[in-house]
Amino acid sequence: ESEVPKVQITEEYDSETQCYVLKVKTSNRKNRPIPIALALYDENGNEIITEQTALVDKDEMEFRFTGINSRPIPSLLRNFSAPVTVD
Repeated sequence: ESEVPKVQITEEYDSETQCYVLKVKTSNRKNRPIPIALALYDENGNEIITEQTALVDKDEMEFRFTGINSRPIPSLLRNFSAPVTVD
């Protein structure tokens, strides 16, 4: 299991700028990219960002989504997009 990359994901939402940020930190990536399939939903379960794949190819990355009217609910690693351990 020590070969499995570890991923730590944190989030920030700014209601003034309507910007949502996912911050991804990885360890044990061994220079392999990690595909993270994701979508964002509103508080009523409506999809506001359709499924897309964020490619994590650095140890720390940020993914910004603009025009988000309220704090979204992220759906991450959809369809088992990457074999990782989430911290």
